[in-house]
Amino acid sequence: MPHIILQYTDNIKRGRSFNPLFSEIHSLLSNKAGIDPITCKSRAIRLAEYFIGEGDKRSAFVHLEIRIFQGRAPEVKQGIGNEALKLVQNHFQDNPEKTSIQFTVEIIEMDRELYFKP
Repeated sequence: MPHIILQYTDNIKRGRSFNPLFSEIHSLLSNKAGIDPITCKSRAIRLAEYFIGEGDKRSAFVHLEIRIFQGRAPEVKQGIGNEALKLVQNHFQDNPEKTSIQFTVEIIEMDRELYFKP
């Protein structure tokens, strides 16, 4: 069920797959929250249209959104958020363009009654 959505600005040059990062996030969710990795759905979205601060073209951002069902303790969500932030920062540590990257992680709780699937 968890949805992992990674958004990043297109001024961050990428040379490698996101699959290793997504695998680490799936493992993190399994270890911290007991989520079955087979249910995780991850995707990366490259943003061509964005504006940061005062428009400096060297400014960039990476935002990770993790959507999980409600009911986990605050310390579990904190642990997921803090560790996911480290994973994302590590994944983007090679920055050949020397852009100034702002990193954020957001945990969103979904109401199980309002999530539909066959």
